[in-house]
Amino acid sequence: MAVISSLSSVFCPPSIARSGRIQLGCRAGCTRAVSSSSFRRYAILGAGFAGVSVAWHLLQYCSTSLQVSVELYDEGGIGAGASGVSGGLLHPYSPKGKLVWKGLEGWNAALELLAVAEATDDRISRDAMTDSHIRHGTSRAPIAWKSGIVRPATSPKHTDDFRKWVKFSSDKQPKIAGLSCIDGKTASLLVPGLAISCDDLALHIDQGMSINPLHYLQALWMACKLYAHDISAKGSVHSNAVLKRIRVGSLSCLSEAMTLRDPLFLPVHG
Repeated sequence: MAVISSLSSVFCPPSIARSGRIQLGCRAGCTRAVSSSSFRRYAILGAGFAGVSVAWHLLQYCSTSLQVSVELYDEGGIGAGASGVSGGLLHPYSPKGKLVWKGLEGWNAALELLAVAEATDDRISRDAMTDSHIRHGTSRAPIAWKSGIVRPATSPKHTDDFRKWVKFSSDKQPKIAGLSCIDGKTASLLVPGLAISCDDLALHIDQGMSINPLHYLQALWMACKLYAHDISAKGSVHSNAVLKRIRVGSLSCLSEAMTLRDPLFLPVHG
């Protein structure tokens, strides 16, 4: 079994699960590759943003001939930790308006995962309506509100930073998420009741989103389970995605629980 720790990570790029032979570091400091047999089993510690994302990417290696088992360990369940109560603001910029390191890669990967979660949520909603004969017109709360993000400047330095990075973004960087500076009057129209004067400045991220973190994580995890089920239904092998609400204090505890002799460890960094 490959043990993947995601307890302290926020974003896991798909590159960690891109090749068929994932290099893993064991406790002795050596490296070992997961064998390309017909069965692969993974344990992921932590059911937050990184953990559920890793689960989805690993399951992309399921096929009608390759059996993959992804086991997600979290005592509290999906999104029970910091991920589930985060602010949920989705955009690739720092508080100053600067494109963060790997911002483009992270932004595109996040949008892909969001699309997966939304499609799964729609599928579940349609199935629920069919099963319980719910009338048309009944709507669920969305996973994401795609109305942009407004960040008022709270100091003269913020104003200078906003202007600097908006100009840099438009001159040097690809236009990502519609970054611009707006005056207080425009900001008040976009966000009624916003405490800002007409002469003040605000950063407007036109394509920024506010997501419901718990709703998103639950939908993405359901996508993992449905994906494994759908692949298994088409072939002769059985792949799965399982949540185990077990406290894992260390890899040695997991080793004892799973009766493993040599657990492997792959740190996930965002």
